[in-house]
This record gives sequence, C-alpha cells and structure tokens, in this order.
Amino acid sequence: MNTHKRNFRIKLATGLTLGISCLLYAAAVFIPSTQPTVLLGGYALQSSDLLNAGTTAYRPWFENGAWQGDIIEYAIAQDGSRSTDVDVGANPPTQGAAGGCGRTGSGCWSARASFLDNGADAPTGSYWTSRNIFTYNSAAVDPTLNPAGQVAFTWDQLNDTQRSLVDIATYNYIVAAADPTLNTATASDILNYVRGQRLHEKQNDTESGSLGDLRNRYSVLGDITG
Repeated sequence: MNTHKRNFRIKLATGLTLGISCLLYAAAVFIPSTQPTVLLGGYALQSSDLLNAGTTAYRPWFENGAWQGDIIEYAIAQDGSRSTDVDVGANPPTQGAAGGCGRTGSGCWSARASFLDNGADAPTGSYWTSRNIFTYNSAAVDPTLNPAGQVAFTWDQLNDTQRSLVDIATYNYIVAAADPTLNTATASDILNYVRGQRLHEKQNDTESGSLGDLRNRYSVLGDITG
C-alpha cells in the first residue's frame, strides 16, 4: 500500500511538473494582439563603464495595433541618469536639436526621424531603392565574386525558391511568360513594399485609379519590440 501511494505521488508530481513546464513555454510565445498598447524595450548601452565618463544608449518602443515604433538615442550620465532631446511624444518625431547626446548644433538621434529626413515616407519617393538590405542566396548570381552568398534583397538577386516564397503571384506570372528578363530588381510590389516602397499601400496607390492592396503603414521603419 505504501509503495502504491509513493508511486502515485511520483506520477502526480511528474504530471504537475510537465504541466507547469508547458505553461511556461506557452507563456513565452509573443502574440501581438495580447500585448500592452505600448511596449518599451530595455536600454542598449554603447559602454557599460560609466566610471570615467557617460555614454549613449538606444531604446526601442513599439505601439501595438498601429504597428509603429522607433529607436531613440539617450545620453547616459556618470550617475546613470538619462536624457534625450528627441521629442518622444511627437508623431512623427523630429531629430534632437538642443545639443543632446553631446552634439553641438544638433542632438540625439531617432531612427524614424532619420527615415523621414531622407524622404523615406513619401508615397512616390525612391529612397527605398537605395537602402542597403541584404539576404543570403546559396545560389548567388556569381559565386566567384560573392562566395559567401550575401546578396542584395532585391528580386533579381533571389533564387526561384525565395521568389516563390516572397511573392508567388509575380513568380508564377514570370514563369508563365517564360521571359526571365522580367526578373528585374523591382519586379515584385510585395518585395518592394518590404524594402520601404509606399506607393501600393491602400492609402497611396492611384496608378490604376483605385486604392492599393497592401497594408497602410505609419512609417517604413515598421514595428519594433525590445
């Protein structure tokens, strides 16, 4: 009888442990719709040694629902206090201009404001074509020049498997046309959208006299979680 009870307790304890473990793993899954309205990430310090001088730090934030965010630069003093002259409450933000982060004549940095300053959010702008965005293609166009397989994240540099995963409609259209010359750098509206083109967002597309079919964005920076 005692052996039976002991075995039962062991099985019960094991079952509870497995159940708690499953709950812990389940809780670790990030589901955007269940998150708070605004998520603030931790500060990433350029240097952790504040003994002799201060440093700068970068902090991301993300607004759930609007799918927008930013990375803000802060000045961290020797005593650990932090400050920024970026107007973190402004929408859209502007770069710091009050000498923050030790910069005379300018100030602390905002990633989203930097995009704005370069015209990245203009519906018909071309900034997205000059962004340095890279991916990996084991079947690189010229492995002798690029043995590591690093290629620009443009349609003409992807292999067929990657193209079909990014934009199956465009991939099938070009295959059906049997015309490989259609595989230009900007052949896919979806890939261009990921790179930052805003022309075909629902609020901007007027090429065909109707709204586009891609999701509206507040900024090409996209959502950030820390």
